Amino acid sequence: MTETASTADPNSTASRSRREIVWQAAALLAATLLAYLPVLDAGFIWNDDDLTAILALVQRQGLSAIWFSSEAFNYWPMTWTSYWIEHQFFGTNPATGLPHPTSYHVINVLLHATASLLLWKVLVQLGVPGAWLAASVFAVHPVNVESVAWITQRKNVLAMVFYLVAMWQFLDFEQTSRRSRYLAAVVAFLLGMLSKGAIVAMPMLLLVLAWWRRGQVTRTDAVRTLPFWVVSIVMSGVEIWFQQVRAIGDETIRQADLAERVMASGPIAWFYLQKSLVPLDLAFVYPLWQFDTSKVLQWLPLAAGLSVLVVLIWATRTGLRRGPLAAVLYTLLNLAPVLGMIDIYFFRYSLVADHYQYVALPGVIALVVGGLSHAARVRNIERLPLKIASIGLVALLAGLTWQQVGIYQSPQRLWRDTLARNPGCWLAHNQLANLVNSSQKVDDARNHYLAAMDLIERQFGSGHVETARVHHNLGMLLGQASRQSGEPQLMHESIAHLETACRIDPDRGKYVESLSGVLQEQGRLDRAIDRLNDFVIRHPGDGQVWLLLAGCLEEAGRMAEADAARRRGRVDDPRRQRP
Repeated sequence: MTETASTADPNSTASRSRREIVWQAAALLAATLLAYLPVLDAGFIWNDDDLTAILALVQRQGLSAIWFSSEAFNYWPMTWTSYWIEHQFFGTNPATGLPHPTSYHVINVLLHATASLLLWKVLVQLGVPGAWLAASVFAVHPVNVESVAWITQRKNVLAMVFYLVAMWQFLDFEQTSRRSRYLAAVVAFLLGMLSKGAIVAMPMLLLVLAWWRRGQVTRTDAVRTLPFWVVSIVMSGVEIWFQQVRAIGDETIRQADLAERVMASGPIAWFYLQKSLVPLDLAFVYPLWQFDTSKVLQWLPLAAGLSVLVVLIWATRTGLRRGPLAAVLYTLLNLAPVLGMIDIYFFRYSLVADHYQYVALPGVIALVVGGLSHAARVRNIERLPLKIASIGLVALLAGLTWQQVGIYQSPQRLWRDTLARNPGCWLAHNQLANLVNSSQKVDDARNHYLAAMDLIERQFGSGHVETARVHHNLGMLLGQASRQSGEPQLMHESIAHLETACRIDPDRGKYVESLSGVLQEQGRLDRAIDRLNDFVIRHPGDGQVWLLLAGCLEEAGRMAEADAARRRGRVDDPRRQRP
């Protein structure tokens, strides 16, 4: 009887375990939703017009345009399809003619919460101590706000969900040998790469996990990663092509040789480690660092990082557990695509961004939380103080996240916060000026544009190509102000700024279109025609400029030339070929 009384009921134990898991999952989900609650009032910000551009493309040409063509500016068809599906449910706001931003924000938060739950599952499978706390820290870490509260970063959180599903299914396959799990892992990885290529390092990470768990990488381990390598290589090649050809095109992002790119990788990696551990002073755009490979001191961050890695490898070979090195390798491999070796369009503004470490962040969190949890277990520290400390940490991070989400309420607030944290951000001045929609605030906008020009010239030198963009924007603003106020002097200034934009960047079709449009409006047809003719001689394939030239020629009474230009424009502009 005594034996029966002292023996635990297996069914009761399992029931308690299930209830505990449900409560922990509910707590993680609640913490995530509460931390991101302010996002319900957030709107569209910078580059969120990607959404409307993709929806317009699908409306014109169907879903096949984002899956089987190069019409989109990048190849993330799963992300684009998620936008389209959501639009079918929530439609367009009749007042603005734009999609409802709230639904897209909510879906982003739910995807992030799903990723956090999946991270918990994977860490449990891997036997990482403190798995629930690590997943909770990831869920409410302020660095992740940029990926979650910025609609255009849907690609990040969606890729992360598929990435963790792939990891979960692969680990299940290793435990059960069920082929369906392996197939599910490969398919999930493919869907993740079709969302965004940030998870490209997965095949290498599977080998790292094999080494961590079993102390070696066998032939079987290598063979199992082959389909992942195929997906990784093919899809990363596609994404690099889209980034370099469709997104960047003929633009020069930065003039940096190989030595400078290698040098930059050190400070970039240390920056992400710092923000992971101390997520304070987060900015939407950080300062753009400049490097000089002739200065020995600027090589120290890279040298220090390599030294730490070498010491960690040596310590692992001489008795240290493999976990710390595996966590560091996870972080570095996931950061590798954004360490500056390959140009990304955003690098023209800053070499670092919070959203670039979304996939890599769990490595640092698992290392710190797992290490502390293991130490607490070894030292038999009581559970109550640990629970209080865990709740306090999650609450602190959730509070910082709540505060960080607030800056995404509107583009004005976002860019003002950016200037407060990074006064040298010319992009913030330019964007704040672009947001002026009242003729009474033209002087404010002009001051922001002039400040942007000054910062660009101080940082990059006189006549830098980015000043052309600001001159163009200022010219368009002054032209609109002239139409509203009737002041001819403003129109003269507008034309002068547009002329300057074309002189600095003569191969930008948008600039010559704007200038010629204003000249045509002012009756200066000969000048407009000369400008357009000069451009089409250099860029005969720009159908839009040909059509604008046809309009100017027709207005000037040169009908035969106008007809020829119009025919050329319809041939070279694919948008005009559709019925």
